[in-house]
Amino acid sequence: MSTTVKKYLHDMDLQTNRLINARLHPVTTLERLAISGSFDANDEGLFVYDKELKKFFVWDGLVWVDLFAIQATESIPGIAEIATQSEVNTGTDDSRIVTPLKLKTFLDANVGGYSALVGNGAATSFVLTHNFNSRDVNVSVYDSNNYEQVFTDIVLTSNNSVTVSFNTAPENNAYRVVIKK
Repeated sequence: MSTTVKKYLHDMDLQTNRLINARLHPVTTLERLAISGSFDANDEGLFVYDKELKKFFVWDGLVWVDLFAIQATESIPGIAEIATQSEVNTGTDDSRIVTPLKLKTFLDANVGGYSALVGNGAATSFVLTHNFNSRDVNVSVYDSNNYEQVFTDIVLTSNNSVTVSFNTAPENNAYRVVIKK
């Protein structure tokens, strides 16, 4: 008569009802498929590790489900694909996730701003190049000493520049011009 000794490679914390350092039973793909022949909905939630495929599987009551193949949704946790910068820029894909760097890159390119100090004591108009490739911009002018808003003539000269004009030549760096897309 032979005796098989099983090693349990985990500890139980009976105070908190937790397994500590638990290891799922490793099985081959054939063993996993064979044991499912006797399963039904009452066995839902059984976990195994397929050591040939190197994947975790859970029995969902009908079939084995690869834990890392469950697509994440707004209501179901799972695996998610990271969006490319192009997908972030177009904003039409609702199945991929956005990383902070790709979001920052998009915002910097599309919502960013440009500012410059103007005034040299001689010129009354200043062309500022913002490179937003659009005339759909907001331009504000502030006194650089007290930050009060100044109302002056503003012309959206091109898709990439604006012209700010004053009645009299402002002193050196007297005004801050802020351009937002």
